[in-house]
Amino acid sequence: DTETKYSEKENRELAEFKPFIQNNEINYNFGNDFNDWFSDRFFLRYNIVRRYMDTKFNISFNYYETSKGFINKRNNFMSERLYPSKDNLSEQELKEYAYSLNELNKFCKENKIKLYILTSPAKQNIYAEELYPFIGKTNEVTKIKQMNSYVLKQDGINIIYTYDALKKLSKTDAVYFKTDHHLTDSANYLVYQLLMKEIVKDFPDLKIEEESKFDNFYTKEVRSEFGRYFFEGRTYHFLNLHNTKVLDKRYKYYKHKKHNLLSTQIINQRNKEDYTGKEYYYPPGKYKAIFMG
Repeated sequence: DTETKYSEKENRELAEFKPFIQNNEINYNFGNDFNDWFSDRFFLRYNIVRRYMDTKFNISFNYYETSKGFINKRNNFMSERLYPSKDNLSEQELKEYAYSLNELNKFCKENKIKLYILTSPAKQNIYAEELYPFIGKTNEVTKIKQMNSYVLKQDGINIIYTYDALKKLSKTDAVYFKTDHHLTDSANYLVYQLLMKEIVKDFPDLKIEEESKFDNFYTKEVRSEFGRYFFEGRTYHFLNLHNTKVLDKRYKYYKHKKHNLLSTQIINQRNKEDYTGKEYYYPPGKYKAIFMG
């Protein structure tokens, strides 16, 4: 398709066609521009790229990598690349974080909004051993705890950090999908409990839904993002893999027994269906949840 501007499979913008003469001026880079445009669109290109990437994957030994990420073929854990960072945040960085969070907190108070902040660690902090040697010890956990302690002391803002709870869960259940950077349903349910424990302190008429209120099912397929669609074993797009053999883990999924009571409205819709945001309404009309992305 000569008009296609974006590749969903490769998760990137395609080269645009730039004519030889445009706005009455000669494009002296026309040869390179045309080559880039044609290279992104020649007949059967997608099939050739797919076969090429699959061949590279199959002939690699313990690890397969690209410039942006890798897969440990011994356990099928995938990750994007991380780069070394310093151990601690500077005083200036802490002040900048604290200022931003305090401004958000002030806005919420002025508009009678109760603010709760919850953060989860990156996948590499939970599964550093599984991603070794490409990922070793990271400094994210130390820096996040440092920041949380600082803003609590300076502004009284309590941030719920889920690292310790998720690390403990990882001993018995999957916390992140092997082939994706999102939390599993099991981890999300735990995070939900941690958040709700704080919310019910202020809104005691709310309740934390017990696990018995959910139906569970197991599958090797992976789903994420707002739409909750299932994907191939290729969710790290920059690896461009189509080999479903990497899906070797059965994941536990949660589906609330009364999920049909929620009505959903898409907000700020742009190019991708249900991507930008969603509003969830509960029929009694007392509460509304807004998800933005």
